[in-house]
Amino acid sequence: MKRSAIVGAVLTVGTVLGVLTPVAGSAAARADGPRYVTSTTTGDFVFPAGTICDFDFHNVFTVTDRTAVFPDKMIDHIVSQAADTNLATGLTLTDGPDHTTMVTAADGQMKFVGLAFHFRAASGKLVASMPGSWCSPPQARS
Repeated sequence: MKRSAIVGAVLTVGTVLGVLTPVAGSAAARADGPRYVTSTTTGDFVFPAGTICDFDFHNVFTVTDRTAVFPDKMIDHIVSQAADTNLATGLTLTDGPDHTTMVTAADGQMKFVGLAFHFRAASGKLVASMPGSWCSPPQARS
């Protein structure tokens, strides 16, 4: 459940960026090839203990989405970077850059692929990757 909340957050960001991507001019895209739209979103959230991890943590992120709009689908190439800080210990792990691709068909079906969530300590050591969680086991957080 905790891992799915993180994946859900990434999918939500990708979906929002994809849905907000203008598809006007699709007829021109047919004749001239795909239309490209690039957007960048930044933000930060505090996740209370129990929502994703067993402790409060602060997530600061940047997501860049380059969308290719075709008449029958949209392809989002998403690059995300984040810093996650355990508010109880002050430990910060970096995540990214992660490269993912989401293909949304005209009928709404989606396929999400790529490397999402690989957390590194300040030393550069890989601490956890998806599947898995930096929330546990505690010994992995050193």
